[in-house]
Amino acid sequence: MNFSQYRTQALLSIAAIAAIIIMLQLPKVSVRNADKQLSVNNNQSNPNSNENSAEGQKGHTHQHSKAEWQRLSNFQKQLQQATNATQKQQWTDSLTQFYKAHQQLDSVAYYKAQLIEAFPNNNRIVLEAADAYLEAFKYAIDPKKATAMGEKARLYYEKLSTKDANNADLKVKIGVTYLATQNPMQGISLIKEVLDKDPKNRLALYYLGTYSIQTGQYDKAIQRLEKLTEIEPNNEEVQLYLAEAYLQVGKRQEAKQLLETLIKTSKDSTYQIAAKDYLKQIEK
Repeated sequence: MNFSQYRTQALLSIAAIAAIIIMLQLPKVSVRNADKQLSVNNNQSNPNSNENSAEGQKGHTHQHSKAEWQRLSNFQKQLQQATNATQKQQWTDSLTQFYKAHQQLDSVAYYKAQLIEAFPNNNRIVLEAADAYLEAFKYAIDPKKATAMGEKARLYYEKLSTKDANNADLKVKIGVTYLATQNPMQGISLIKEVLDKDPKNRLALYYLGTYSIQTGQYDKAIQRLEKLTEIEPNNEEVQLYLAEAYLQVGKRQEAKQLLETLIKTSKDSTYQIAAKDYLKQIEK
């Protein structure tokens, strides 16, 4: 079992693992020729469903307790009755925190986007909405929903980019949203442009590195992730990815050493659990 398979199983049993290695939830990609021929087959839900409406939140598979439903209903009621921007932000924050705690990322994005109406010129709020849609894009299961979430994220990122054209991180994130389209190479090109100008750009290294794992380009993944670990030596998420890449090219000792070190040094139990379980698999 490789780490991609492990993570899929872990997400079902350990909710906290959902915060780890989000790029492995990107659309699955089969590659014929490294960075030239790409075919996307991603996993996400119907963008035309009513999940993104206040009434549609019950369409989620999450089972809330009666007390949780009462809290949720109260938050929604308070938001509807809010008479000024400050109150809207207060109750929107309550709602998004609730949904984030239950991994209902599309709902987080929906409410953050609604807040833009109260603060149309607040770039921070626009960025939060864009980032929330990007998270929903990464975790969605249905291809159509992935596309819808990605398009919404891109819309807000591009809006911000018109005001800050030299923002490299915005360019990288715009690139990521193209990975679920019919032209994923448009996204790869945008991310590579950033890396060409700044070889130490963390987001570009991260996304190209993890994307290389998705596409089976493990040598490229190792090159990018090793460089990222030099910049961020304590990034445990990246270390797990790097262990996967090492294993895929036959560097079992390097993978084992990385995982053993992570188990000993990590203060985050979720990373320790992931490393321990993965280590057990490769030692079989």
